[in-house]
Amino acid sequence: LDSKILKDTEDLKQGVIAIALGNGRVALYAPIIGNEENDKENKQNDEDEDIVNDPVCAKEMHQSAVSDISFGYHNDWLVSAGTDKFLMISDWKLNEKDNELNIESIFKIPLTEKPNSMVCTGNDIAQIVVADLSNNLSMYALKSK
Repeated sequence: LDSKILKDTEDLKQGVIAIALGNGRVALYAPIIGNEENDKENKQNDEDEDIVNDPVCAKEMHQSAVSDISFGYHNDWLVSAGTDKFLMISDWKLNEKDNELNIESIFKIPLTEKPNSMVCTGNDIAQIVVADLSNNLSMYALKSK
């Protein structure tokens, strides 16, 4: 699980949440608070079940469970480590015009062991540290094209 703030104004707040799902998929959810259009729709739907119109997307990234997920490289990358022994790096975008989230894979790095946890920095060079189940650390330094 990781999250980032996208917009933070007096009348509108939006963040993005990355979620590692247990089936090899990763999901992004970008809730909006303070958007008059969304607030009106939500008030109309209060009598019905809660309907969320915020951007959501999910993509299969691994052949088995995702052990960890993190934003990296200026928060433009979504980095996931899976028990399939791969480190996946993807670009993610929020198309504000269509209010859609998209994930596109750009790198697939094999790991020697199943990962236990992973962290990635949002710097100019993404520093990725993966801890595996053998108590070993693997470190990667990657930069976008």
